Amino acid sequence: MSINALPTDFQQRLDRSAITRPMGVLWLLAASLIALDGFDFFIIGVAMPFWSLD
Repeated sequence: MSINALPTDFQQRLDRSAITRPMGVLWLLAASLIALDGFDFFIIGVAMPFWSLD
């Protein structure tokens, strides 16, 4: 099913719907986990050369 096949009424209701508190909390949780994952890769990339020298 393509996005153009969706009924127009559903698209309009989806566009007008507000972001609820649980949706915002889930969004913040997901965004913070993505940032933590990027931080982990950065730390591993910085720390691994120092560990290999030992």
